[in-house]
Amino acid sequence: MPTPRRRNSSFGPTQEMVAEALGVSQSTVALALNPKHRHKLAEATVKKIVETAEAMGYRPQQFARILRNGRSHTIGVIYYSIYHPSRERVKYLAQYAIEAGYQLVALDLAWFDRDGRRVQDYLLGLNVEGVILCNVTYEIGEEWVRFFSNRKLPILSLASSLEGDVEHVGVDVAPAFRELTQHHLHLGSKRLALLLPFFDTGFLGRPGDPVMQRVQGFKEVILKRRGILRTAPEQYEILEIAPAPAGAEAEITGYVIYPERLSQYDTMFAFGYLQTEKLIKEGNLPDSLLCANDEIASGALRACYRYHVDVPGEVRISGMDDTPFAGYCHLPLTTVAQPNREVARYSIERIIDMIEDGEAHEKRRNRSFPCRVLYRESTLGEQYPITKGDPASSVARP
Repeated sequence: MPTPRRRNSSFGPTQEMVAEALGVSQSTVALALNPKHRHKLAEATVKKIVETAEAMGYRPQQFARILRNGRSHTIGVIYYSIYHPSRERVKYLAQYAIEAGYQLVALDLAWFDRDGRRVQDYLLGLNVEGVILCNVTYEIGEEWVRFFSNRKLPILSLASSLEGDVEHVGVDVAPAFRELTQHHLHLGSKRLALLLPFFDTGFLGRPGDPVMQRVQGFKEVILKRRGILRTAPEQYEILEIAPAPAGAEAEITGYVIYPERLSQYDTMFAFGYLQTEKLIKEGNLPDSLLCANDEIASGALRACYRYHVDVPGEVRISGMDDTPFAGYCHLPLTTVAQPNREVARYSIERIIDMIEDGEAHEKRRNRSFPCRVLYRESTLGEQYPITKGDPASSVARP
């Protein structure tokens, strides 16, 4: 006699398996496990089936739950994995969503070749109840805000440069970059360069854009010290974005250096390495390199190591994001730590409030979390020359 075929049980016990263990029909098990219909069975039967199902580790299938009560308890997240903070935030978002009884579906834009329509269709097919846009760009994100808003889905913008009818949760990077820039100046730097993956003055002041907040913090300190701030694309066409102060040549000069096309580099590491190599070969290496992230800073460190440039003796290097390797490079990186865990916890709490409470959906309340500077050897050196009042007096080690 042929063995009857069973449903795939690779995702755990099925109702059929529970029925077989008890010697009852699958329809009886289905009735007992459905709160709306279990009254049709004897109380003792329901109790026995529920206890057996729990002991076997049975969990109702997601689509069956949707059919029963119309709720998926699913939150969609759209992010771009090229950024370390995005990857870490998604990890914490998933953790806190599960703790709250929800499941999280995270979609990396790279999987869909940045095709926004495919991402929309995918999330709608999963019957998501809310959407978090994490570190997405203005060009793509604005379309998604309109799309999901038209379908009455709660939307949260997490560290994304979006405008319009959307609530923002973000990080306040500008104060940390002001502190970091002051730190470089305090140590004696006169020529400072900020290495960015892109530059667009149209993003300055937009809510939630941490890349341009770096520029804002850097700019404020340079101009406060009566310095000149210039932007320098890779071909070194110098464009002033702030007037030079009255009087003689400014003592402090800040440069914003960025690629014309980031896509020409395989990774952020490559951008940091090749840009620093170019500065070294042309004799234009500044006193300080403030890098937009730790990957760029790591590439800059590698270039300095190859060309025997002393760090921090000849150039001080700092990063951003406190990535896992930042404290364990051959020369640990001074960097800025973002509160990714706190941001993720708040974002999940807030999107669930918006899902469960229609009025909460209508009340916008933007929230921003502060960052923290961590001082390490890439700016301070091995001896840690700390003086009273120096922000480096609170050195953070891995």
